[in-house]
Amino acid sequence: MSKHAKRNILTLMTGMGISQVILIAATPIITRLFSAGDIGVFGFYVTVISILVIFYTGRYEIAIMLPKSDSSALDIYKVAIRRSIIFSISFFFIFMLIYESLLMYLEINKEWSLYIIPIGALILAFFNINVQLSIRTFKYFYISKARVVHSLISSLLSVLIALLFKPIALFLVLSDLLGRMLSIMSFHKAYTVSDLFNITSKQRSLKERYSKFSTFEQITSFLSIASLQLPIIVIPFIFGTQVAGFYFIIYRVLTAPISLISNAVLDVFKSDASRDFNNTGSTRNIFISTTKKLFLIGLIPFTILVFFAPEIFTLM
Repeated sequence: MSKHAKRNILTLMTGMGISQVILIAATPIITRLFSAGDIGVFGFYVTVISILVIFYTGRYEIAIMLPKSDSSALDIYKVAIRRSIIFSISFFFIFMLIYESLLMYLEINKEWSLYIIPIGALILAFFNINVQLSIRTFKYFYISKARVVHSLISSLLSVLIALLFKPIALFLVLSDLLGRMLSIMSFHKAYTVSDLFNITSKQRSLKERYSKFSTFEQITSFLSIASLQLPIIVIPFIFGTQVAGFYFIIYRVLTAPISLISNAVLDVFKSDASRDFNNTGSTRNIFISTTKKLFLIGLIPFTILVFFAPEIFTLM
């Protein structure tokens, strides 16, 4: 792993670390202001949009890393954005049909926060697509800035609104949504995209070229996320939203140190691996080097959680 890659990882880890510290610091306050049931509904919202965003973008944002030319990468960016908007509109009408059944499934009264699921998934799609383009163009500072903005705004709004009004799940969802929207604005100084809705023959060709990639990525990403977050969807059905809220809090805190390292390394790895493959036709060296370092670094949070997890969650 080169010095350049290590510097980029450090930049991403700094931003991710600050954002995680903000979220963890705000968790004890939020758990005392909002009920476990409200947090359970919020956890359900976060999980659903995390799954929906896979199909919104078709995972075309990952293909942004693949072309040799930046102009082709920008065309794939536009394809992913347009697809996300179309799928968001389509899902909104589907969601209206299943809304009442969803309330019965969660065993709750009319919950306005669930109406935000289609737009929440769209905003998350925009965020993910911009992250991938920033990785492609080595704008790692903007990624870090966006993550900090999201954590800071969503946490502050959740606490402030809960202190001023009656705490309900809707405020948690709106705070997260607004924080994500403001974080997307952090990318605007990184690059300018024009003619977003001007569909060209080149874009159609690229969409077709990476269609199989998109299909396989959607399947693997869905299975990966579902295997980790499916309990947050299933638990409300079996035990109710209150138990789901407790589970979501534990899940969020436990994954914080893991995502701090893994996301930063993965983002840089995708960029460097794509460059190595385009130049040499192989990613073997960077893969082996990164895997060894990840194993050694992962021992730190693993050791801390093994010995101190009960004390940590007592504070929550």
